[in-house]
Amino acid sequence: DVCSSDLGLMGFFGGGRRGRGDAGDRDDLGPPPDPFRLPARREPFSGGGQRRMLGVLAAGLVVFFIADALKSIYVDALWFASVGFSEVFATELRARVLLFVAGTVIALAVIGANIALARRLAPEEIEESFLDEIDPEAIRRVGTVIAVAVTAFIAVIFGAGASGAWNIVLPALDAVPFGLNDPQFGRDASFYMFTLPAYHFVQGWVLALVVISAIGAGAVYLLSYSLQRFVLLITPGMRVHLAALVGTAMILA
Repeated sequence: DVCSSDLGLMGFFGGGRRGRGDAGDRDDLGPPPDPFRLPARREPFSGGGQRRMLGVLAAGLVVFFIADALKSIYVDALWFASVGFSEVFATELRARVLLFVAGTVIALAVIGANIALARRLAPEEIEESFLDEIDPEAIRRVGTVIAVAVTAFIAVIFGAGASGAWNIVLPALDAVPFGLNDPQFGRDASFYMFTLPAYHFVQGWVLALVVISAIGAGAVYLLSYSLQRFVLLITPGMRVHLAALVGTAMILA
């Protein structure tokens, strides 16, 4: 009886040991019963799940920074109101918002225009991926997404820099002459106190913008160069574009 029950269990789990000639019989048994079937493996960060997680993280960071900025603005507004200078704070806040928007839009337009121009002027030859099993068009799509994200991020940084210079821009716009002229150049002393610092800020801000634009255009040309079997081909348009950016940076420096 014990031998019979052992043989029955062996038959339930596949018939025990079999010879090589029974391989075809094993293939005909079909899938294992449900109690012995392992669940399909799922990738936790694949496909849409990964994109949704990245979107949630990005939205969370944006909400955090906005909430932190609003908290600081609210605290400053309470303090200025307590000392009776609410109008002064409102003027500062308007100037900072306007400078941020203007700086962000200008930086986005300049950097984006140079990157778009670089893509237009890049040589069009037969492309070959420098990564195995990855299509060149897929690399270009990834590069486009990265370029858009980085351009937007850098534009926000330039906007924040312009917003932080409100205490330089407002005195220059509301400068009042002192009635005391410089004996060397004949300019009023208020020019050196208010206007000249604003000129210095604009010069540095535009210089940084031109340098970043040159780096972005160079990155586009480098990507095109890498996708064309690393054959160096400089078109006249590329030469003029890069020369104009480098020349402008040298003039502003």
